[in-house]
Amino acid sequence: MAKTSSPAVPPLLRGMFVYVDRCVLCREDEEEQLRRLERRIKAMSGTITDSLEIATYVLAMPMRTVLDAALQSTRGEIVYFWFVDHAYDAGALPHVAAYKVDSSLDSATTYPYAFPVARPLGSAAGAPAPATPAVAEMATARVTRARSGVHIAAVDKEGSAAPSDGTAVGEPAGAAERLAIPARPAKRAKKVTDFLCRGCTVSDSRGDALWNSQTATHGADGGGGSAGPSVAASARNGRSPSPSNPAESPRERPPFPLPDFQMPGARNKFAFDEVRQWAKQAVTWLACYTYLSAAAPTAMVKQASPLLFRTLKDDLKTSSLYNIYKADAEYKQELLKAARAGRIRANSLKVKHLSEKDVEGILDAAGATYRKKRDSLRLLLEVEEGEGDESGESEEEDEEEGAAGDKNETAATASDNKKRTRSISL
Repeated sequence: MAKTSSPAVPPLLRGMFVYVDRCVLCREDEEEQLRRLERRIKAMSGTITDSLEIATYVLAMPMRTVLDAALQSTRGEIVYFWFVDHAYDAGALPHVAAYKVDSSLDSATTYPYAFPVARPLGSAAGAPAPATPAVAEMATARVTRARSGVHIAAVDKEGSAAPSDGTAVGEPAGAAERLAIPARPAKRAKKVTDFLCRGCTVSDSRGDALWNSQTATHGADGGGGSAGPSVAASARNGRSPSPSNPAESPRERPPFPLPDFQMPGARNKFAFDEVRQWAKQAVTWLACYTYLSAAAPTAMVKQASPLLFRTLKDDLKTSSLYNIYKADAEYKQELLKAARAGRIRANSLKVKHLSEKDVEGILDAAGATYRKKRDSLRLLLEVEEGEGDESGESEEEDEEEGAAGDKNETAATASDNKKRTRSISL
């Protein structure tokens, strides 16, 4: 039976590039909505891009998208993401002014669930802040009551001081009584980075701690990891890491983590804790600095598996990491946690992701470095760890290590307190 074709959609976005901010519909429960948004862009002949320099439209989302210097440097229009839905449903591009995101303090959103943006106490022209009819009453009654020292300081810095009686410019004198409400404590305000991750509410401080625990590199190439916390601190203090480019520069980006040991020759390499820890560090790095950051955590791990093989072709297989991910439930959660840690760091610092070609070049160079110094790295002592069953049987594995004709045979005993299953064929 022939398929019924859907109504043709006009090519409203033909020749246009659409940049979807990574915070738009970024939670796991919103993944289907994000896919639907991308399908609609392509149905209207638009091209999804990851470059702000060529973007015609930049899609943003209230309460999540951070309008930092990098985002505002685009030449395209920064609009709310439902601009695409309305264009698709109407079959014509709506007026962009109704969807444009204004970064100034006197802007008010026009979408029902968007958070209200507080108006300043005054403007250079001395006129009240504009508000759409749908939210005009809310903007003048509720929002003006939520004054804080941050807003007052911002207005004073611009030279538009408020009247001495506390009345906002453009408001009647009776409004002074309403403004006598104490300002909300700063600690009650949520950080924007709390909403950046799929299903995560991790603040900057927790994100930094998680990053530091996952991305510490080893050996001679491990010194680059110390640049991360200082860059994060600069971002929290309102300073850009670089005057010309707010995103992390290659100099601040740590190198791809390499093992500080000789990869064991055993078939089940992930029986070694050192190998498992290194794989988590590699996943975190890939989730932060590469195009994998835009994928779901599960897809990140699946796509990271062949990238690890590209680095250590003599020691791993294309599906080595993904096989252990599917077979070991406990380690699966550790890998997902590592992937989320990389995404949190990328979102908080607005890291400019490496292209696929750049990633391949970095991994090839890292693999060459590892092979060059491999013989000088430490050996891992193989200790078998198995989970006991009801019959008391466990796996036994012997490893022979020879040096100048010296043979050493080590047989590891089973340990019942281990919950990880080691009988995984990679």
